[in-house]
Amino acid sequence: MNAVLNSRDRVRRALRREQPDRVPRFDHFWQDAARALRSQAGAPPGADLNDLFDFDIRALSFDWTARLPRTVLREDEVSRVYRDANGATIREFKNSQTTGEHIDFAVKDPDVWRQSFRARYAFDRTRVDWEASLRAYRRWREEGRYIVLSCREPFEAAWPLVGPVAHMLGYAEEPEWIQDIYEVQTKQVEDAWVAFREAGIEFDGAWFWGDIAYKNTSMVSPRQYVELLMPFHKRLCGLVHGSGGETIHHSDGNLKGLIPKLIDAGFDCLQPLEVKAGMDVRELKSEYGARLSFMGNIDARLFQANDGEGLEREIREKITAAKESGGYVYHSDHSVPPGVTLDTYRHALSCVDKYGRYD
Repeated sequence: MNAVLNSRDRVRRALRREQPDRVPRFDHFWQDAARALRSQAGAPPGADLNDLFDFDIRALSFDWTARLPRTVLREDEVSRVYRDANGATIREFKNSQTTGEHIDFAVKDPDVWRQSFRARYAFDRTRVDWEASLRAYRRWREEGRYIVLSCREPFEAAWPLVGPVAHMLGYAEEPEWIQDIYEVQTKQVEDAWVAFREAGIEFDGAWFWGDIAYKNTSMVSPRQYVELLMPFHKRLCGLVHGSGGETIHHSDGNLKGLIPKLIDAGFDCLQPLEVKAGMDVRELKSEYGARLSFMGNIDARLFQANDGEGLEREIREKITAAKESGGYVYHSDHSVPPGVTLDTYRHALSCVDKYGRYD
């Protein structure tokens, strides 16, 4: 039997495709699910589910926005329309656990970007709650957790500013403008990484959030990715690798067509491998397992259905294949949805431990 590792070493081995003692565990939750799980566990409303479920990964972040004041424009019994910190107008529905509906965007053209927004994204130390970050970092280091900088990569940072339509049209019509947004957003992350290090916070890796795919395929072609986005991903991955860390890339949707390019860019792990979009970690492990680690692919719909047998089958079949020689971290294939019970979720984790052992 392998020696028991702490979380830091366990995750690092998995991300480096080396065999740990067991499959590491981490997850995200929709807000309603998190509230219900805390209540069922008898935990306080603000209790950290990472601690409740003893997850292996912890994350710190910073304010990446334009830092405009959030302003409520109108509100009724069903919804609230507000302007967010990037100047986008969003409708959120009060009784529905969904992402907000983007109605309008503040950055209409390159002139507005350059004159009114570009300078707003420069990093400075006021973007970080240093007291809380240092307190959490010290505790997690004592506990032996794997700690990441969690932030948006440039694709995900750009579209909330200009809108998805203008963003995609810009690839064809105004690529220099889109790349300038990417440059500013990448520099912001680079400067944040340095500022954290200067404050005494040494990250083990970075988790970059960027939904660059939808149900059927990626939103950019492999050629567009290589020409316009990949140079910035290479910079970010190089930054982290230069500090001895690993990189995790989050994207919903079907990323299959971009995976070779994402590997070339330097990403060490893909997450969350959305089942509804046709992602299957067993296939991906067979094709790319020598060069890439994986996190997720446990169907969130089984949690919502409280299907204990289905979850055990899903976890057994997928983890057994994905954990071979290391290279897998447990996570749902998106975020754990409302409706899941504490018994169901704890059963899932027990299955992860049962089938995720290396002995």
